[in-house]
Amino acid sequence: MSLFRSDPMGFYNIIMPRENAWEILNELGELSSLQFVDLNAHESAFNRPYSNYINRCGEMENKIQSIEVQMRKFNKRIDRCTDVNQFLKGLKIFLNKRAKAEHTYFEEVEAELDEKLANLNEQIRIYDNLIEKYNHLVEYKQVLLKTRPYLAGGDLR
Repeated sequence: MSLFRSDPMGFYNIIMPRENAWEILNELGELSSLQFVDLNAHESAFNRPYSNYINRCGEMENKIQSIEVQMRKFNKRIDRCTDVNQFLKGLKIFLNKRAKAEHTYFEEVEAELDEKLANLNEQIRIYDNLIEKYNHLVEYKQVLLKTRPYLAGGDLR
């Protein structure tokens, strides 16, 4: 034991089938006292078996951040998780109540996020279009009000 370690540690090599990796890593992740060692450091990031999942997580994070930007723009409250352990317990209860396999939840969240982002982008496009039309009408009204004295007896209101 070195000077920098306060707890005894062990080094374990876990070999598991891919079909059970989701459940096993979820259980290990709840321990929150693990450190993973990359045994495939020599491989490029694109050749790793779970790189596409990592990329999808990054894309989802970017989508969530773009939603947060729009929420700040419209002064909407953003609720954040304050207790990760409580969140994980609630998530586990939720996943157990579902009649589907746990690993399908990621795809469901991803699809729902895509749908919500598409709806939000459509609403923002419509909002921007309405603001542009409103500004055009205000400008048109001002032009009419400024030209009223020059029009022959026309009563514009």
